[in-house]
Amino acid sequence: MVRSPLHGRVIILTGASSGFGALTARRLAAEGARLVLVARRRERLEALAAELSAEAAVEAGDVTVPDDRRRVVDTALQTFGRIDVLINNAGMGRLDWLKNLTPAEIDRMIDVNFRAPLQLTRLVVPHMLRAGRGHIVHVASLASFIAMPPYVIYAATKFGLKGFADALRREVEPLGIRVTAVYPAPAWTEFPDANGESVFRPFFSSRRWLFLDPERVAGAIVRALKRPRAHVYVPGWIRLLIQAEALSPRLADVVIARWITRPHWQAETRRQNLEGERDLVDRD
Repeated sequence: MVRSPLHGRVIILTGASSGFGALTARRLAAEGARLVLVARRRERLEALAAELSAEAAVEAGDVTVPDDRRRVVDTALQTFGRIDVLINNAGMGRLDWLKNLTPAEIDRMIDVNFRAPLQLTRLVVPHMLRAGRGHIVHVASLASFIAMPPYVIYAATKFGLKGFADALRREVEPLGIRVTAVYPAPAWTEFPDANGESVFRPFFSSRRWLFLDPERVAGAIVRALKRPRAHVYVPGWIRLLIQAEALSPRLADVVIARWITRPHWQAETRRQNLEGERDLVDRD
């Protein structure tokens, strides 16, 4: 039997407790990789590690906390002796109009989606440089190219992550470190359910057919580790949407306004009017 090229590779995987992360962990374990599973929910990580057919260390922590990031790197080195791959998968989004987002929600999105992968990568790169090899994968988004409501802050963080991935690739690839950015279309994971209440929640809940099967994203991440590429689009045809946006941003503005912005502003106005009417009834 031919061994997988990922057999024995030491891989740090953030956001491993659910969604893309948990699915990717299962696929990597099947390839014989050795994993450092990172997320905040220890019980989920331990349950996942127990089911995997591969060596897996659990590091419960928050990637936005400097001490937790350092502990992740230390755990990988102390347990396995090296770091071959870093997958920056952890992410979050509070999808709503800008006026409805609190400063804390905005800061949290920036910290999780942008600052944390930058800082964790900064800790890992020196070890890869000493080894003369490595692979860093950033799980970005279609929103890295096409910014639309309700992704106003989320898109800003993913645009930033794309820029970081491109610049980092040009900095470290000549030294033996591969850098890949994965751009999935929206997928149905815990992400929409965990988003909280917003004017967009009915849209997400009633249109699951629009969302990508998250298994496709996990498969794309594993394939990218086997056959490294700079950019991975999931599904591949979203490149056509990205090209259309680049060629005619004004057309994209018109389509998004017609199908997303106006209907949801109208829905929010109706909701606010109903709430106002209920308040009047209650006072009477």
